[in-house]
Amino acid sequence: MQPELFLFDMDHTLVDNDCDVSWKYFLCEIGMIPKTDLQKAESFFEDYAEGRLEIEQFMEFQLAEFRGRTEEEIKSLTEQHFRQHVKPHLYSQGEQTVHEVLQSGFPVALLTATNCEIARPLAEYLGIREVLAVRPQIKDRRFTGSFIPPYSGGANKVLLAEEFCRRHDKTLLEAAYYGDSHNDLPILEAVGFPRIVNPNSRLRKLVENKDWPILRWK
Repeated sequence: MQPELFLFDMDHTLVDNDCDVSWKYFLCEIGMIPKTDLQKAESFFEDYAEGRLEIEQFMEFQLAEFRGRTEEEIKSLTEQHFRQHVKPHLYSQGEQTVHEVLQSGFPVALLTATNCEIARPLAEYLGIREVLAVRPQIKDRRFTGSFIPPYSGGANKVLLAEEFCRRHDKTLLEAAYYGDSHNDLPILEAVGFPRIVNPNSRLRKLVENKDWPILRWK
């Protein structure tokens, strides 16, 4: 039996990068935020890695530079961020895997805790049409700096994956999910075809007794 639907995590799975952090570094490089914000970005990443992330505080910080800007303005910034900070870190094996499953005609989605505006340029580059991610709120054609729940990390990935499967008349047992982190454990346990990519130390320990494929992408 083989999977008939494919879900890919983004950070440290398809790319050797954390795009929420690199977004802030990019904004600092172009003079939009002070260097002190970089320490906050790294601190939030540590909280995420340790499973203690305060979602509302993080999203307020992460979407601060979205506030008041148009979709066109943010698209220009996220595309520049992709070219400079994401594309150079793309795993060739990940790109090849996505290409192969798309060529086979299977449904494919990018499923990430990063917001969809930052994730979309990578999805478009790879040819992935559906992005399951945090959705920044827009009112009167401008971003508000808030987001539309649910946050797309942790156990919420299962809910988003279930909805995606239903739209394609599939179930999670027919789906493959590619992920790297212990934070992905709920979705890895829910799908029929878990795929571990360059696992962090905590995930490696959690799955050492499971018969799950472990991929080493460079």
